Amino acid sequence: VIPPLPSKNWKFTQNESLINQRSQEFQMFLDYIITHPILMYSYELQIFLEASISGMKAFTDLYQYITNG
Repeated sequence: VIPPLPSKNWKFTQNESLINQRSQEFQMFLDYIITHPILMYSYELQIFLEASISGMKAFTDLYQYITNG
């Protein structure tokens, strides 16, 4: 079971404590994903970790096109 991503409720907050908490939770999420015996070889994970912003946009556009027909 993959743990859920941390909540995004903090989007507009300046509260450093909440930002640090989400950062720690996100790091725990990534640590789990990159050590998972199957997910660690995922092409999607590789793109997420290594792609530039424009590369990520191109990937998500292509993925949506493929999955939505």
